[in-house]
Amino acid sequence: NVGEVYGVFGVFHPRKDFLYPDGVEYLSGSSLNMPGLMRLETLIRQIEPPKWQWAVDKRLADAGKKIYDRECGANCHEINTKDAAKRLCAKFTWKTPIQDVGTDVAEYGVLERVGKTGVLEGQLLPKPPFNQRLKREGESQINILTVAVVQSILRAPIHFKNIFLYEPLLRECLENQSDRPDVTAEALRGDFLDVMEKSLADLYHKPEEKTPPAYEARVMQGIWAAAPYLHNGSVPTLADLLKKPADRPASFKVGPAYDIENVGLAKEQTKFDDTYATTASCDPKNRDASGNSRCGHDYGTSLSDPDKKALLEYLKSL
Repeated sequence: NVGEVYGVFGVFHPRKDFLYPDGVEYLSGSSLNMPGLMRLETLIRQIEPPKWQWAVDKRLADAGKKIYDRECGANCHEINTKDAAKRLCAKFTWKTPIQDVGTDVAEYGVLERVGKTGVLEGQLLPKPPFNQRLKREGESQINILTVAVVQSILRAPIHFKNIFLYEPLLRECLENQSDRPDVTAEALRGDFLDVMEKSLADLYHKPEEKTPPAYEARVMQGIWAAAPYLHNGSVPTLADLLKKPADRPASFKVGPAYDIENVGLAKEQTKFDDTYATTASCDPKNRDASGNSRCGHDYGTSLSDPDKKALLEYLKSL
């Protein structure tokens, strides 16, 4: 989450210093607290998804599971431990083939943003083909952030005077690399860079070896507590998500009051006085980029009402 630190109110002022690799010192002018961040991420992993607090109709939920497996199965939000793509340290993850689901496209604009690199001009971009360097002007902001994050991570152990800073992460690597007997506990302390190199080799491949692009799909456990839905929070309940976009609420109130039946935000809220207005220009030739579109993710919208009810009951149980 180093990128989140820098992207959300963090301080990052790299400076030229030819005593450092590539002539840039990254961390003395940074607010990054890597030891604290490592501790925080360790604690986050211990948090379980919230459990549904009310009664669940088991028979109905079992019927809903069959519907979910039929409509989604291993192709959207399911964990598939045999075929899942590997992440850093060979950790299995949710994998969804990238496809256009028709949701709001405003977020794509982030990929088009460019900026000046300042003292980072000429820094090596740490991704295939590993021969690109940052331009002075007109450089992708994603590329600038990538360099800042990767270099900060690599240099943190020396900066914070703790060469074992990433030991918890590497211990997790060992647990996920049962097929890698060459990576041993001794290697964690004896050859840190070698372990990291082998892990990065699993993450980055030569262009011709790349697997098809995939999306790390939303975790379904605790989905009942994640309203409002879609990546821009434009749908108040799971029941509304199972409707055609034109039939989803054009606006809804935001607050803590919960709708048990429809699984999401209640229509009436008393805590706050905020209303979220959405848009629904769902023409694929003129995509909605308002940032508030409720279009897309039409899966399950053609199910019968009894099937939708069963599916909702199953989602409550996750």
